[in-house]
Amino acid sequence: MEGRKSVVIGLDGVSWDELSILVNKAGLSTFKELLKKGTCGTLLSSIPPVTAPAWASFATGKNPGKHGVFDFILPRESLNDLKPVTSYSIESKTFYEILGDYGFKLILVNMPVTYPPRIRGIIITSLMTIGNNFVFPKILFNEIQELKGYRLVPNNSLLHKGKIKEYIRDIRNLENIRFRCAQKLLKKDWDFFFILFSGTDWINHILYHRILKFEEDNLIQEI
Repeated sequence: MEGRKSVVIGLDGVSWDELSILVNKAGLSTFKELLKKGTCGTLLSSIPPVTAPAWASFATGKNPGKHGVFDFILPRESLNDLKPVTSYSIESKTFYEILGDYGFKLILVNMPVTYPPRIRGIIITSLMTIGNNFVFPKILFNEIQELKGYRLVPNNSLLHKGKIKEYIRDIRNLENIRFRCAQKLLKKDWDFFFILFSGTDWINHILYHRILKFEEDNLIQEI
């Protein structure tokens, strides 16, 4: 279909308090221009404010009570019998399914709760993917060499061992590969392109309080 293309870029787990500090103190010039020329505002999160229900709400425009995803796991017959959420746990139609119904060509990179895909298109799934089955269609492995080094999550053993700098470098490497894959995918035929960078969320889980004290923290400035 002919028309204007739309791109959505997500930075997981980033607050305006944090972003304003990084824009003013760390020289994020691109974000500064976007904030200057665009529109911004604070949105209420989902209840509960957890990745799976929050992104299911993003995809449907509904709250967890209506789309049915409340956490990363859901009970079957009882609370002692749990299952991981999948795309089929979302009980409402997503906006990307609606776009697909109208013939729009879609590329979704790292959108949570998209495994297994409910639409035709180019999809690289996110958390809750079973095994290494995260690239659809599989032929993309032959077309984009960077996908062979693509990972869904960083090396968490580094974090468990207290190797914070090494863990953050691993996150940066993971996101660099994701970015290079996105660059290749942008050259394909599409109408709607979505990409989420999860590294911001992983880093905030361990360093958010230190980022808010940017000028006083040598580790943050080194990173």
